Amino acid sequence: MKLELVRVYTKDLSFENPLAPGIFGREWVPEVAMRLHAGGSRRDGNLLEATLQVNVEAQLEGRPAMVIEVVTAGLFAIGEVEGAALSRAIGGSCPTILYPYACETVTSLSVRGGFPPFLMQPADFEELYRRQNAAASEEAADETVD
Repeated sequence: MKLELVRVYTKDLSFENPLAPGIFGREWVPEVAMRLHAGGSRRDGNLLEATLQVNVEAQLEGRPAMVIEVVTAGLFAIGEVEGAALSRAIGGSCPTILYPYACETVTSLSVRGGFPPFLMQPADFEELYRRQNAAASEEAADETVD
């Protein structure tokens, strides 16, 4: 499958610092939750718009201290790909390409919000896609047995 990156852009962005300015005088040892979601859809011709949504919530003493939501998007020339190959591109290949851009945005926002850099750990979207696909197949098989 040929996959060519045409453009990368920020599609949506939100930053919240609900405890500011009082948060800055406290020790910063938050509990952090991060969620990732990949999606996409065909556009005109042989183009695919793929998105990677990153949600980060840092809580301090059970209260939200920093909330970041970023949707990084990419426009890809993908050719005549359909079906499982298209799903694999949306769930694995495209988010792998978009992830470093999303990481940079999240890190920059955390610093601009007055916090230490939030460094996102590497993610293997190809493996995550395989696991999700296997779980969906197993669930479908269980439903047909019932």
